[in-house]
Amino acid sequence: MNSLKELREKRLLTSEVVSLFEPYKDAVLPLSLSFVSAAKSFGAQKDEAYNDGYSVVCNVENWEVEICLLFSSEENSLVESFESGEDFEVNVKFIDYDALYQRAMFGKLISQSEFCEVSEPSSPAVGANTIPPIELEAEAIDLEAEAIELEAEAIELEAELLELESEIIGAETERINQQSEDERSKSENRLRLLNTLNARKDLIGAKAKEIGLNSNKVPSLPQPSSLDKSGCWCLLTGGFVLMGGLIAVGDGMNAAGLIIIGLLLCLVGGVALLISKVTKKITGKD
Repeated sequence: MNSLKELREKRLLTSEVVSLFEPYKDAVLPLSLSFVSAAKSFGAQKDEAYNDGYSVVCNVENWEVEICLLFSSEENSLVESFESGEDFEVNVKFIDYDALYQRAMFGKLISQSEFCEVSEPSSPAVGANTIPPIELEAEAIDLEAEAIELEAEAIELEAELLELESEIIGAETERINQQSEDERSKSENRLRLLNTLNARKDLIGAKAKEIGLNSNKVPSLPQPSSLDKSGCWCLLTGGFVLMGGLIAVGDGMNAAGLIIIGLLLCLVGGVALLISKVTKKITGKD
């Protein structure tokens, strides 16, 4: 049950799901269930004992986990008597995990003699050594904030230097007023140069003030456009639908429609992402 709850919170590859449930193959345990719905089972099941029976969707009490429970054809009348929300207890064995509907598949034991208590193996840790993307993002934000602080300090030092130059300009202006006409033209050229430096000081001071205000804010990472999001969702949904269609074909069902829909969604998603990429390159926002 812990492994099933873990799957609801994390997205795993098919190979990871297989390895996660490998220790539970044919594990037997008693469960308290609540009836949700039932559907007739068609085609060959993974366990022939449940051919032509019912596939029942149930909630596991106290775990908030939904499972699929297979009944044999001999118990069809029992399943048909269930009402929505009815609670019952059964001994079950683990059969497989349905990746399409994200439910574990169990089979109801046909006789009490089949039951034997099996301690639940400890579930392997998933992604224990994987650094979460949010931690990497936080580190990047901290580094960028430190860089902004250093840049602000450099601008402050340059502003102080320009302030000293401004004082020199004042002294130079007084000296120019006392100089003769011959020397005035040379001094005026020098004064224009110093005035240019003074204007640059004002510009840098304004920039330092703006950076000082922005340094208190956490820099935001560039966000994907709505076209990027739509393309990704189409690819993701198409992948799941295509996977479901292939699983259904493997179970002997006619799932050509699901496969076509999955391929179309993947195609639409890919075209959307390509259009977004071209648009960003044209606008210079790639």
